[in-house]
Amino acid sequence: EAAGIALEVRLEIETGLRRTGVAPEAALPLAREIAAMPGLDLTGIFTYRGAMLGGAPTMDLRAAGHEEGRMMAAVAQELRRGGVPIRDVSVGSTPTAVYAAEIEGVTEIRPGTYVFHDRMQAAFGLCKLDDCAAEVWVTVVSRPATDRIVIDGGSKTFATDVQPGGAPLQLQGFGHVVGLPHAVFERMNEEHGVIRVRPEDDCQPGDLLRVIPNHICSTVNLHSSVYISDKDGGLRRVPVAARGCIQ
Repeated sequence: EAAGIALEVRLEIETGLRRTGVAPEAALPLAREIAAMPGLDLTGIFTYRGAMLGGAPTMDLRAAGHEEGRMMAAVAQELRRGGVPIRDVSVGSTPTAVYAAEIEGVTEIRPGTYVFHDRMQAAFGLCKLDDCAAEVWVTVVSRPATDRIVIDGGSKTFATDVQPGGAPLQLQGFGHVVGLPHAVFERMNEEHGVIRVRPEDDCQPGDLLRVIPNHICSTVNLHSSVYISDKDGGLRRVPVAARGCIQ
């Protein structure tokens, strides 16, 4: 305020994931309090809900997106009727964004994973596995049994926030092994991953494998750099600048 600056802020609405945000029924009094604060410009509301319908995970992405959009449009209307003239109504995850955008009153969608896509989005039917732009390259370090290989990528390499077997996707394992669609990336420790294979699979120590992770967003955040492949197959190293670490 002393510098003559008004900060644009948005109010987060809790719409079903039970994380951060204010409950819809409590939004108006809080919005009024924020709007009355000097130095702040309350421009809108936002939420993150994901593929939820009626409070439970779902594969019906259109219905989920529409429900999310309607919930937020209703909150926005209540705030405006209550004297808080917000402009922005921001919603949507990669699975639901295109459908939430169909609801009148929604002004912004925020998909993120679509930049790369991952195994989770392929399971939702939003893309094919061949469309996934990012992979983790790992090396087979051991084959201690005919049905098991060990790779040099574990929980320090692959995100663990999308667990195997979780609703609604019921994914098997922590990633898709390219070229071995039947293999199951079944467990990890810090440094190593264990993949169940078939005895006839030709996987030997030193072999390079490509794995599409369940969730690419948090996987990228585990690494200091990524390699971008050009048209000729060359690799260009690019730092992951938004990790929040001190370089």
